[in-house]
Amino acid sequence: MDPTELQRRVQEHRAWLAKERGGVRLNLPNGDLQGAQLPLVDLRQAGLPGAKLCYAVMTSAQLYQADLFAADLTGADLRRADLTQADLRGANLRDARLADAVLRDADLRAGTLIGAAEASAARRGPGDGNVVDLRRARLERADLSRAKLSGGRLSESDLRNAILASAELVKCDLSKADLRGADLRRADLSEATLAHAALDGALIEGANLKGADLTGTLFEAQRTLTRFDQIERSVRDALTAHGDWVRSNGKIGARADLAGTDLRHADLSHLELSGAGLREAKLSGARLVEANMQLADLSGADLSEADLTLATLDGSNLSRANLTRAELRRTSFAPVPLRDGGGQLTGATWATNLAGASFFGARLTAANLRGANLMGANFTGADLRHAILIDANLHGARLDDANVADAQIPERG
Repeated sequence: MDPTELQRRVQEHRAWLAKERGGVRLNLPNGDLQGAQLPLVDLRQAGLPGAKLCYAVMTSAQLYQADLFAADLTGADLRRADLTQADLRGANLRDARLADAVLRDADLRAGTLIGAAEASAARRGPGDGNVVDLRRARLERADLSRAKLSGGRLSESDLRNAILASAELVKCDLSKADLRGADLRRADLSEATLAHAALDGALIEGANLKGADLTGTLFEAQRTLTRFDQIERSVRDALTAHGDWVRSNGKIGARADLAGTDLRHADLSHLELSGAGLREAKLSGARLVEANMQLADLSGADLSEADLTLATLDGSNLSRANLTRAELRRTSFAPVPLRDGGGQLTGATWATNLAGASFFGARLTAANLRGANLMGANFTGADLRHAILIDANLHGARLDDANVADAQIPERG
């Protein structure tokens, strides 16, 4: 379609949405819109069944309840697009870019490919001739909660940190898909193919995996956590004595020095670890929910895929720490107020040291990083939505592909 004509139709549709005079709903069954430049376009409730939208640029587009039945979206750029409740049955989304897209309640089930004139009338009844094709699609951080994807093809797709909670994924082909850090809670994956998919760090509580092919999967999320009473006796005693030391202001117990200790997949939730020596400790996959780790030494520690939700790490030393794909939702890395010898506040603070730390793919939603030293830190692919980075030192930090929507972040020179 001629770009001028397309823009006219889009404007008429915008007027239709606003219920203005002269407004006409956009309805282009089987329309040829290949390579169309439509960033930020508002096509809510538009009719595009069978449309050819391959390689179209529709970043941040509004496609709420749009009819995209059997549409060809091969290689389309739909990053940050809102496809809530869209009809995408039988759509081809192979190689599409859908990072940060919202597909809540979208219908991506099978749909019969039929003639354009019949498409709108037939879309109420799902067919069985074609399935949604999302092979190799980039869906990192996409919101697919409650989406209907049963029978879909998602092999080799990038679903890192995607939200698939309560999604219908029955008989879905997810072979070799990257689902690291994905939220699959309560998802129906019965009879799905997950062969050689990367699932480490994924949340799978309540997921239905009956009959699923799990050949060669990295099911780190299912690994049984080591309970506190199962930890090696000497380490357990040191942690207990440390808690006593903190609570008694040093009168009883002793500060824990557990440098290099292996605590992988240990459940350390709610523990008092303020000031603990955990330099280069092995804490990958550990559960540290609501743990108090203020002023702790975690320099060089491996916290990859650890769950530190709501933990307090104010003033801690995490330089060179590995926090790859860690859960850091609402975690605090705030500065600690300094006091003089008499216990009076001096007005100075001690910043949290995260210099050179790796947050690759980590989830830092609403985390408090105010005033932190983030020199050279790597936030590639991290979720920093609503995070606070006011006064943080971001010199040399990498934020490639990080989601900083609604984050309080300083201007970078």
